Amino acid sequence: MVLQDNAISYGYALVLSLLLLLPLLAKGCDMFTGQWVKDASYPLYDPSTCPFIRREFACKKNGRPDLDYPTFRWQPQGCKLAWFNGVDFLQKNRGKKIMFVGDSLSLNQWQSLTCMLHSSVPKSPYTMTTEGTISTFTFQEYGVEIKFDRNPYLVDIVSEKIGSVMKLDSINDGKNWLGMDTLIFNTWHWWSRKSWDYIQIGSNVTKDMDRMAAFEIALGTWGKWVDTVVDTKKTRVFFQGISPSHYNGSLWGEPAAHSCAGQTEPLWGTNYPGGLPPEVGVLKRALGKITKPVTLLDITMLSLLRKDGHPSIYGIGGRTGNDCSHWCLSGVPDTWNEILYNYMLYPISEWSPGNCFQRGPLQLAPERVFSAVRCRLTRDLRVNRVVLQQKKWNFSVDPCNVASTVGGWRNPNAGKGFEDAVTCNCSSTICHVTSIVLKAHNLNGSLPKEFAGLPFLQEIELSRNYLNGSIPHEWGALPLVNISVLGNRISGPIPKEIGNITTLISLLVLPWSLSLILELNQISGKLPQELGNLPNIQRIFLSSNYLSGDIPSIFSKLTTLIDLRISDNQFTGTIPDFIQNWTNLEKLRISELSGPGSPFPPLQNMTSIKTLILRNCNLTGELPAYLGPITSLRLLDLSFNKLSGPIPVTYSALSRVNIFLTSNMLNGEVPSWMVDNGDKIDLIYNNFTNDPRTAECQKNAV
Repeated sequence: MVLQDNAISYGYALVLSLLLLLPLLAKGCDMFTGQWVKDASYPLYDPSTCPFIRREFACKKNGRPDLDYPTFRWQPQGCKLAWFNGVDFLQKNRGKKIMFVGDSLSLNQWQSLTCMLHSSVPKSPYTMTTEGTISTFTFQEYGVEIKFDRNPYLVDIVSEKIGSVMKLDSINDGKNWLGMDTLIFNTWHWWSRKSWDYIQIGSNVTKDMDRMAAFEIALGTWGKWVDTVVDTKKTRVFFQGISPSHYNGSLWGEPAAHSCAGQTEPLWGTNYPGGLPPEVGVLKRALGKITKPVTLLDITMLSLLRKDGHPSIYGIGGRTGNDCSHWCLSGVPDTWNEILYNYMLYPISEWSPGNCFQRGPLQLAPERVFSAVRCRLTRDLRVNRVVLQQKKWNFSVDPCNVASTVGGWRNPNAGKGFEDAVTCNCSSTICHVTSIVLKAHNLNGSLPKEFAGLPFLQEIELSRNYLNGSIPHEWGALPLVNISVLGNRISGPIPKEIGNITTLISLLVLPWSLSLILELNQISGKLPQELGNLPNIQRIFLSSNYLSGDIPSIFSKLTTLIDLRISDNQFTGTIPDFIQNWTNLEKLRISELSGPGSPFPPLQNMTSIKTLILRNCNLTGELPAYLGPITSLRLLDLSFNKLSGPIPVTYSALSRVNIFLTSNMLNGEVPSWMVDNGDKIDLIYNNFTNDPRTAECQKNAV
């Protein structure tokens, strides 16, 4: 009989059993069917920290006394929405334009998204401008433009001699929507109002017509515009769906309620007693006639359940008005944007609009629960009902059974990014658990300190879950080679005991992204000096957290580093000269360094560097000529510094390199080789003699 590690505590086995709740299949996720649940981690942002919220949506500021309405989270049936990550959203949409087109419900969603993003990068500079009907919110650091075009009907209303004429078969304003990377359309609420004198279809002009019929004709015109004009290989197209109003309590089973005023909680359950409004059917029928992919954000039912989410008397009209059409912020539109984010997680080629989201979070399978060790458990694991609400456990399978699992239990059907495996190192008599990998399994709770009960554990890989708490200091006693808790909600400082793991090769506590690893956790405090005692460390990814202080001088000893990513934190000081000791470095990412101006660090010894990103680090002086001859370099980003002087002649050797020198004080002429390679180079906001924003350079995207 093969023995297991006998030092494992009951508590460890319990936690490990909870962690090993593994799904068999990634089922399609209908993000629009579900219910609202109370969640202490909501709202996603405090509206008081969003200085540009319009008065009509600022319910809290307007005196709304009940504060539960923003604390509800939308829970789809059978799956979870991916946690909204504003930094990831901005990174994925770097340099892109997103436009909302429609009425004030589009404005509501536009304001929600800008607040969600601003709260994710509160120190990132932004501008907000309005020209005509178009408002533009720009995150300057990322080059992301979030636009709103107020166009409540989508089709044209023009002024003629007879008066204002709605032309149901014309969309001349569509020229404003060209060149966008994402379009989110909306129309309905204004169709009950008469904002025109005449309606025209072709040569037929009439005073008015059935509004639902006019609505459908306008949608058909818009659909033809999409099919004719939009290149959906380059532009994602969404339709917001019908946002409902709540003015008739009998529709939600409360006949005495004549409006949403005084409503303080959602409707519980998954269905709305009054059913869907008829305009939803009209919209879906119109969308079904479009040949190009358009994704419906089918937010009607989930919003119908939120009779409590409107401003009511806490909107722009105050007590003389009662707004049960728009939504408080923070609030329901944040969920619309969470769903939008879930659709936008993947490249445009990897999702099929109109279908269920196949690559989203997985559904847990209660019939497949495995224990990683045979730990003589005889007690009922009642805690499963509390933690994971599971009713059936199966401890009959031994993941260390060499004959059946070839050295460890693995799910051979797990896709990339969703791996699950417990790996063992077995001799003829003893098995030791050496690796635990559970990626993207919706695991909740804290990181288990009980892992320390596995004295031979070398790898902890728990990326892309919902784990919280801090990194247990007990892990410092393990012979770990890899720690990865990417894409969780880890907080607190990095324990100094991690510096005791002399075997450690990779320390990945940066949150996850399907494009790899530039995401958000909540790790804070200073970098512990003890991390400088890791003689074998090759990769440290700590980007997008709340780490502060200077980079410790003892880090000069980390000469085995090949990849360091510490961007988007709250570090102070300057880039230390000792990084010249990291001669094996291939990738270096530092940004948002708050400190005094300092000259460019000495990097001439980094002859293997491939990616060099030093953004917003207060670098001064001229560009170093020695970067030109580094043949390995593929990406150079020195944006948002205070670098001056001309482009060094030696940089002509970098003609195959992606170069970003945005927003410095560089001068002289832009070399011709840079103009010729403009699709790889960004030089805007400098002081060049031949301004790279001229028409010639714009043509080449310099």
